[in-house]
Amino acid sequence: MELGLGFEDEDFEQNNKAKEPIISYNAKFCYSKWFNDNEEIEKAADKSQIYKFSADSFYYNGDYTQALKKYQLCKGLIINIYCRKISGHHLFKDFLTIRETEKSQTDHLPYELTPVWRDVVESIARCYLNLHQFDKSERIARHLLEKSEYIIFKRQSLTLLYDIQSTRNDDMEDQIETLQSLLQLDCCYAPYWYKLYHLYRKQHELSPPAVSNSKYSYPVKAATCLVRARFLRRALHNQACDIVTERNSKILIEIEKYLEELNITIEIINTIRSWMLSTQQEENEENTLENICENILSGRELEEKWFGWSQNSHQLPEKSS
Repeated sequence: MELGLGFEDEDFEQNNKAKEPIISYNAKFCYSKWFNDNEEIEKAADKSQIYKFSADSFYYNGDYTQALKKYQLCKGLIINIYCRKISGHHLFKDFLTIRETEKSQTDHLPYELTPVWRDVVESIARCYLNLHQFDKSERIARHLLEKSEYIIFKRQSLTLLYDIQSTRNDDMEDQIETLQSLLQLDCCYAPYWYKLYHLYRKQHELSPPAVSNSKYSYPVKAATCLVRARFLRRALHNQACDIVTERNSKILIEIEKYLEELNITIEIINTIRSWMLSTQQEENEENTLENICENILSGRELEEKWFGWSQNSHQLPEKSS
């Protein structure tokens, strides 16, 4: 046939060739904690990966001092690999003395190295946090936040910063500000709202009450956070697995109890929900990921956005019972 679509005789011949038997192979056997073996490290093509495995193991087992050393070695190797690529440098003999080179080069790491480098550096910060070296940990967190060009990196850095602030028992206004920044990146994450509620509550219960920069009353802020958290958790409830659903149910019961303490009426709850839905719709229409990352609002502007419903409501109690 002209198109070459015809059948050849060999297409109809039966293939009687015996199939070759499958040959078993010897899978590599990895003994426990092989990544701590100096011989294995020397043989490894990617030593930074081995140090990362070792550091993760030490961190998991609570040995933060050893984990810190391994993470620092890993970070040094990552920087050295990049330096060799761009300038042909040989490996530095002492990985812990490359701070000046690191300072000039890490801001320009190629994208494929950035997530790995950030993961290792954040791990170093968390080691410092667990060793109660808070200043070093915070310095790293703020540097990572400053260099975050993507929303996922900014969120990770803010989460790290909040963990440092809450562990160190920083001023509550600072913790609130960090949580508000996280909510601007993801206003649909229920745990942020619930944590924010507890900060407002703690701030309100201090004697004398802590100084707040907000013009909104405690009941307004508390009610908004609780209603928002309940709304988001109820939406999650029907989609989650059993383990998540069980924990979710307990938190929903807690939220109901806190709402009862505030003496919030159904009318006010409906007002808050309507305001939230309207605000969420505006965010979906106006914001792209780039806009969110570049234009983080101040805490005052964020409160105007989410607590503004109270300007038209005269039904809130002056204080919680």
